[in-house]
Amino acid sequence: QALKSVINSSKPYAGAYVDLDNFKAYNDYYGFAKGDEILRNVSRILTNTITEYSKEDHFIGHIGGDDFVFIVPLDKMKNICEEIIKRFNLLVPGFVNSEDLEKGYFVCKDRQGNLKKFSLPSISIAVIPVYKGKFKHVGEIAERAAEVKKVVKKLSGSNYFIDRRR
Repeated sequence: QALKSVINSSKPYAGAYVDLDNFKAYNDYYGFAKGDEILRNVSRILTNTITEYSKEDHFIGHIGGDDFVFIVPLDKMKNICEEIIKRFNLLVPGFVNSEDLEKGYFVCKDRQGNLKKFSLPSISIAVIPVYKGKFKHVGEIAERAAEVKKVVKKLSGSNYFIDRRR
């Protein structure tokens, strides 16, 4: 519903898809209680940051697991993404042991059961600008967000990436 309302708005908005990197491995290694606590903190970071920067003109949603979405006016998106990343990066040291923090990674089994090095948790934000007439259906925005998410997740550490395609 929130995406439908901005598709035809004369005001430019941006939708963002937020994903935590290496979350499954983190959960497996550090435990579900720690993973749940990170998710609660990410939710607080998103809510507090977006509310501070965009007051009432926003939407925040939790898709499930480590996936979140939000919509804000386009002109506020860059600052919001940068602040979310800053706050998330300040959070991470409290959720990993000092040895892993010093190394910058932890070692655990991947989905195939092989031991692998995983970078510390980071946050990836895929941003899709939405102008009147750019998209006809919310599915097009979701498809574009999935494409941009693949790009931003390939970058090292916490990042955001704004789709510049028309």
